[in-house]
Amino acid sequence: MIKINLANKSMASAAASDIVVTINEQGELMLTKEELQKQALIRLMIIFLFPFGVYAYEEYSLIPDLKTQQAALQQQQAELVSYNEKREPAVREIKKYEEEKNKIQKKIQFLNNLAKQRSRELSLHQFFQNNTPEKMWLKSYDYDQPGNKIVIIGRTLERTEINTMRGLILGNVMFKSAEIIRQSNVTDAGQAAVEFEINILLENPDEPAVQ
Repeated sequence: MIKINLANKSMASAAASDIVVTINEQGELMLTKEELQKQALIRLMIIFLFPFGVYAYEEYSLIPDLKTQQAALQQQQAELVSYNEKREPAVREIKKYEEEKNKIQKKIQFLNNLAKQRSRELSLHQFFQNNTPEKMWLKSYDYDQPGNKIVIIGRTLERTEINTMRGLILGNVMFKSAEIIRQSNVTDAGQAAVEFEINILLENPDEPAVQ
């Protein structure tokens, strides 16, 4: 690059510090010192004003937008809280309904079990009433439901009827086993008889008796 001073000798010393003209190798005129100072000043202003511009953008554009979004979210939160508060009585009613429903179901289950138990007891009584041999009678009948067993004590005029009775018990699907515990000769109303005791285990408490 070639520098050319255009002032005369008398003005050279006074103007040398004020005006500078430069010509590059292509002959293009370069900027003066004042113009360079102006550009430098503009650049400094840009550098110093840029943070203020960012601050202004955040303060007047970005932050209000965020505040608007925050307000919308707070409104949604308030609406959700209000909705849940309104639903709370209904939730309590539903919970109360479920509790009452469970109580009723337990009562129904209890009654069903009781009905099955009574029906089974009736079936057992009917079985022994309908299947006891002609010359046999029962003195006691003990039904142990928790133990799922029955103990019968009776008398018969014919010893063979004891085995007949045991066979009838084993032939019914309600019973699992029948064991003759004892047999002894006795006198009943002046007549010779045989007293016996049979222990019976039930096969399935829910299985109805076959008559």
